[in-house]
This record gives sequence, C-alpha cells and structure tokens, in this order.
Amino acid sequence: MKKTITILILLIIIAIIAISFGVLECINLEKQRGYLSQLEEQQTNYLDNISEYSKSYNELYAEFNALYLRYVDLKANLTADKWVPFTVTGYSASDPQQDTTNLVATGFNLDHKNVKEIPIVAVDPKIIPLYSIVEIQGLGAFISLDVGGAIKGNRIDILFADKDQATEFGKQTLMARVIR
Repeated sequence: MKKTITILILLIIIAIIAISFGVLECINLEKQRGYLSQLEEQQTNYLDNISEYSKSYNELYAEFNALYLRYVDLKANLTADKWVPFTVTGYSASDPQQDTTNLVATGFNLDHKNVKEIPIVAVDPKIIPLYSIVEIQGLGAFISLDVGGAIKGNRIDILFADKDQATEFGKQTLMARVIR
C-alpha cells in the first residue's frame, strides 16, 4: 500500500509539474504573441513611414522637375540672343521714401561715392539671377546686385546717383537681355 501511495504521490507530482510546464508554455506563448504583435506593429509603422517618405520624395522630385523646367524655359527666354520686354524704373540708395538703404542684397555698400562707376540694377532673382550682366537696349550693360520688394517678374530697377535722376528716368518699357 505504501508503494501505491508513493506511486500516486509521484504521479500527482508529475501531473503538477506537467501542468506547471503547460502553464509556463502558455505564458511563453502569450509573450511570443505579444512580441510578434509588437513586431508587426513596428513593421507596419516602418512601411507607413517609408510610404510617407516616398510620397514626400516623389512630391519634392516633381517640384524639382517643375522648377528645373521653369529654369530651362527662363534660360531659353533670357539668352544673349533674345531680347525680352521689361518695365524699367530707377531708384537711389538710402532713400527712406523708397525704403532703400546703402546695403544691397549681395552685401555691397551703395554709397554712390564708392560705386558711381558701377552700373547696378535690382532684379527679381527668379527671372534674372543675381550677379548677372544685363543689357538694357539703349542704356548699356548693368550688373544685377540688388533685389527690391516691388521688383517682381519682368521688372528692372536702375540705381541712380540721386532720387531726382531716378524720378526723371521714370517708368519705361525697354527690351533687355541677360548676357551672362
């Protein structure tokens, strides 16, 4: 009988150990499912991010191509052989009424004593790049060293020694071209 009780106790112990292993296995299985769920979520987030970055890249690339085509078109329209009509006006440095100072966009000081021999114009850099040599028909060549708040599109503003000369020049439509 002692043998039978011992066997029963051993069987109960084995059953308890088997159940414990089964419970631990279920716990491990749940942990593994949790890890798999986290991995799936991370992978989904990763793929979403890649998709978003790809979309952003594609949009930027399309924008770049559009800008490049615009650049090519502008370059073709503003070559040394092609004259384009521009509205040409005049301005003077350090004129509070014109909201101008002696410093231009490229960093030059326009104190006319220092630059009176340099023909300078303000341009829209989207149309004529800064530092370009611009020829205005009948007036000669100028260097585009400045920009202005009102200088948008096909508009050029010529620097004059004083406001009276700029006012006397007025507003004219003249043909111009970018030489370099």
